[in-house]
Amino acid sequence: MRHTSVSATRSVILLQLLLPSIFTIRCHFYHEIWQDGRKLEIVPDICFSNKYCISVTYRDPNPVKKNGYSVGCDHVDCAGSDNPNSKSWYSTSDGTKCRKHRDFGRHGEVCCCKTDLCNSSPDFVVRPLLGLLIVLVLSFL
Repeated sequence: MRHTSVSATRSVILLQLLLPSIFTIRCHFYHEIWQDGRKLEIVPDICFSNKYCISVTYRDPNPVKKNGYSVGCDHVDCAGSDNPNSKSWYSTSDGTKCRKHRDFGRHGEVCCCKTDLCNSSPDFVVRPLLGLLIVLVLSFL
């Protein structure tokens, strides 16, 4: 009887260790944002989500406002991205859902995806950098 109890305990512990990895996705976690001439940055890391990975582009022609990008885990901003009837979300070629979002600046955008480390695609890196370059050029004109 004692052997069965030890075996059951081991099974429960193993299940507890494995289940979170089955039901969560890993997302890149980082941001690089300029505001009021200062750079705000988080050291790159990985976060875990049971919903979405997110990439946000902060883009505003006003250099005092936030400009830059942020990637991480999300439960709030991506909530409507799965709605097939939504008019505000659009799909990219890799299945990522994006929409313009004024909370992130006049030309801000939020993009959401649901697979492991999906917020590191070239779109997530190139699009924010291009936007930042455009904002910087416009601010010097």
